[in-house]
Amino acid sequence: HTWRWAAMAPLCAQRGKGWLRHVVLSVVGIHCFYHRSGPGFAQPPAEPADEAVSLLVAETRSRGRDYLALSVTGEAGCADKPEDLLEELDAWTSEKKHGYFRSQQSVSQRSTYRTLGSDELRQRMNSHWDQGRLLVSCYDAFAWLRTGKRPVHGEPPTAEDVLRSIARVLERPSTEASDVELLQWIGEEYGEDGLQRLLEAVKDPDKDAVDELKEFFSWFRDLFPYYHGACGSCMNETTHFLGVVRPSEVEREDGGAGVSEIYFCEGCNCTTSFPRFRRVRPVLASQRGRCGEYAWLALRLVEALTLPGRWVDNHAGHVWVEALLDGRWVHIDPCEAVVDEPLLYATGWGRCPSHVLTY
Repeated sequence: HTWRWAAMAPLCAQRGKGWLRHVVLSVVGIHCFYHRSGPGFAQPPAEPADEAVSLLVAETRSRGRDYLALSVTGEAGCADKPEDLLEELDAWTSEKKHGYFRSQQSVSQRSTYRTLGSDELRQRMNSHWDQGRLLVSCYDAFAWLRTGKRPVHGEPPTAEDVLRSIARVLERPSTEASDVELLQWIGEEYGEDGLQRLLEAVKDPDKDAVDELKEFFSWFRDLFPYYHGACGSCMNETTHFLGVVRPSEVEREDGGAGVSEIYFCEGCNCTTSFPRFRRVRPVLASQRGRCGEYAWLALRLVEALTLPGRWVDNHAGHVWVEALLDGRWVHIDPCEAVVDEPLLYATGWGRCPSHVLTY
């Protein structure tokens, strides 16, 4: 049950004990949810029990160690056939790395089975993940691995989603690039003249900072193209997404990566790892990324230019940033090379974001 704040605030004060109040601040307003077990209040319906999640698991034993692959059946992008999941696991465990090829002859046992998700299975899967011996077929399966629940798409973000985004923005480790370092990078790559134009535009209200930012982020997109999974060895654009694995220690510690996407190239039998970095330096070095990497880089760049910035998440797979210019928040999407076009997603993409929060 949802009530208007004005109507419920006096009752909250009178019957404060026993109330649970959760407030979510967003760009669309304030939503208050109340639950009280007592006379005079209708009881909300009981929450349904968690739906059992149907899983597909593949296992192989190679060189004395077992490797697993996990998929959630019935989800788009997840392997739904045992032979497909086993083929993905074989491609990952037989990958060509550092100049050698691990032969299929070293694989002694291979099997697949279907099962329902359980705490015991999640514990085993997470143990293999921590050891770098689990391939997760899709992000929905990864969500189950972390939460034990089937992901629900199109719903408002949960409190956990909001807390993760807050932590994402507040996380500023010592391995992150400094403002001075970023300004130096702009001067070296974009040019000292371009850097001076940007600095003057953001400080002088008589200059059009929006036009300067448009020119800068148009250049930015040419330098940082959207990564579609190209092979890192032969540059073949037609690769097969195998799933996500645990990043290396360096990728986790220095780049803040939580997962690495794995792509298999049938042209050269090589796999390419795409760590989803959450730091600036490895993105600057690799020039590979998508909206997550590039939006974070854009946020740090506008902050280095002395502009207040904020991270914008539609909690449906896309993020961008906003910068405070002349008293208003200006939309910036580095993947699209657009500035001050907040209706881009409704008009250009044909999708109007439903749950947009800024951090």
